[in-house]
Amino acid sequence: GMYSGGTVEGCVNKGKVTSNKNQVNRLGGIVGTVNSGKLSVINCTNSGACTISRTKANANWQACGGIIGFQEKSDSFTLENCTNSGKVTVAMENNTDHNNGVTAGGIIGLGVLNVATKGNTNTADVTVNVTGMAKAVAYAGGIGGWFQAASVKSEGDKSKCTVTLSAPSAGASAAGAALGCNAGSVKNPAIGGSVNGTEVTESNVATIAVGSGTAAEGATLYK
Repeated sequence: GMYSGGTVEGCVNKGKVTSNKNQVNRLGGIVGTVNSGKLSVINCTNSGACTISRTKANANWQACGGIIGFQEKSDSFTLENCTNSGKVTVAMENNTDHNNGVTAGGIIGLGVLNVATKGNTNTADVTVNVTGMAKAVAYAGGIGGWFQAASVKSEGDKSKCTVTLSAPSAGASAAGAALGCNAGSVKNPAIGGSVNGTEVTESNVATIAVGSGTAAEGATLYK
């Protein structure tokens, strides 16, 4: 976790990062939780699989990302020029009624506010497979699972992967090649691969970039 200012730069992780605990899991290849202060993660690389998987029900919200799991409360958070090639997976029965729900992203699982991501690249598959979810949300994206606020911004990030989301229709859910759900700003993403079995192409790149919320600006095909 990162609290009260600081920078993580040039770090490399090659090991698997996993949790099967009945708890709020905030799990990332480089940092699990970013919380408060002026913080930055720059030029880091993760190739280890990031997995939250539980055979029994979990009533807590979950966030999983190839570089960062979860971010909130910071004055500013910069996430730049990081690379992820480790698969990101959340698989469980989840009955949480927390607003954060279940989120997974190739770079960041959930960004709450004051985030600036730029020049990051994901090449690993992102999978969310949840049952239960009577009330809460479930989002999956190649770059991020969910940008919750207008102050969460992405520019020039890239992702080429398979994004798969399986969740009950009772709760809100969406998947996108860039973002599952976006209330912020996503500019000039380069995206490829597929979303729930639909290949990303020149003709659909603008619409498949974001599953729900504000559309991406200037999305292009990542070849």
